[in-house]
Amino acid sequence: MTLRVVSVQRNIGVSIAWIAVLYTVPLFGFIAYILLGEPMIGRRYRQRVDQASLLMDDMARRENLVFDQGQ
Repeated sequence: MTLRVVSVQRNIGVSIAWIAVLYTVPLFGFIAYILLGEPMIGRRYRQRVDQASLLMDDMARRENLVFDQGQ
């Protein structure tokens, strides 16, 4: 569970706090982390990330076309 906390959490302070809870009260800490600790990514956030990814891909494609035409 420690590896999961460290790999998923982005904030080091939050990671240390969850690890302390997990080692102090293992059963309660495990249940609490499963219910509360996992960072949830909402549907709207995923949609915005997907849109941003498409825009970035489009921009990269256009830049490659411009660079290819210049040579």
